[in-house]
Amino acid sequence: MKAILVGQGAMGKKHLNRLSALGLSFEAVLDSNEDLDRFTASLPSLSKSDTLVVIASPASTHAFHASFFLKQGFSVFIEKPIATSAIEARELLSIKKPSQALFVGHSERYSPGFQLFQKEFPAFLPKTASLHFTRCHPYSPRCRDVNVALDLLTHDLDCFFSLFPNETDDSFDIIKSVLSKDQDQATLIIKKILENRIPLTVEFNVNRNASFSERKIELFDNQNNIIKTFSFLDAQDPIKDTLFYEYEALFNAIQKPDSSIEKERLESACLAVETALKITSNPSESF
Repeated sequence: MKAILVGQGAMGKKHLNRLSALGLSFEAVLDSNEDLDRFTASLPSLSKSDTLVVIASPASTHAFHASFFLKQGFSVFIEKPIATSAIEARELLSIKKPSQALFVGHSERYSPGFQLFQKEFPAFLPKTASLHFTRCHPYSPRCRDVNVALDLLTHDLDCFFSLFPNETDDSFDIIKSVLSKDQDQATLIIKKILENRIPLTVEFNVNRNASFSERKIELFDNQNNIIKTFSFLDAQDPIKDTLFYEYEALFNAIQKPDSSIEKERLESACLAVETALKITSNPSESF
C-alpha cells in the first residue's frame, strides 16, 4: 500500500517510521502548501484505493487537508482533533464516501491501559458515582495553534464517548467548564444520564504546562471514596504499544470504511470537538 504524509513534525515522523516498517511505501512527504501545490499534478497517477493520506500537520490545518484529499478520492488518516470547528468536522463526514476510510488518531482509546479500563468498567459501573479523567504533561512546543481543550481534552472526551456508543450532546449536561487564561489548563464537569440509576458525574482535568506527566482515570463511589485507579503511563510492550493497536484499527477501517464501528468513532471525534469548543476562558475562575 502507498501513502502520502502531510506534516513532518514529531508525530508525522513517528507515523512515517512506524508505517514504513509495516510495509507502507510513502510516495511523498509534504510539509508546506508549496509542497502540496507541487505534488498536486501527481495525484491523478496514484491509485485512490491503494493510497492512504496521513495528515499530521498543525491541528488548525487538519480539516483543510482532509477535505482536499477526500474530495480527490483518497482514504485519510488524520491526527486528532478531526477539525477545529464543529462545522468543519461535520463537513468532512459529509464529504467522505462510503468506500473511503476517514480515521481519526484518537490514540488513547487504543492504548493498552484504556482497553483494560474499557473491559473492566461495566463491572464497576453499578457502584460508580463519578469518574475523574486526568491528563497532564510538562510544556511542549507541539500543538500550540489550538488550546488545551482541542489539544488534550479531545482525547479523554473520545475515550468517554466510546464507553457509551451513540452518545449525543443532549445525553449529558455540562455542569462546569473552565479554561485558563493561558489556555494551557482546562476543567470540564458533566453529568451523564443513565437508565435506572442516579446520573454519573464525570470530571476532566487537562494541563499541558504541568511539572509532571500523568494520565489516569479514577472511579469514586457515592461517598467520594476511591474505588479504583487506572493509570495509562505504565510501561507498555515495546511492540504491542498504543500505536500498534491504533494501526490495527486503522487497517480495519480501510477494509471496512463504512462499518458501524467506524461511524461511531467518527461521531465520537466530532462530538469531542463540539464539546471542547464549549469551554471558554473565564477570568473569574481560577485553578
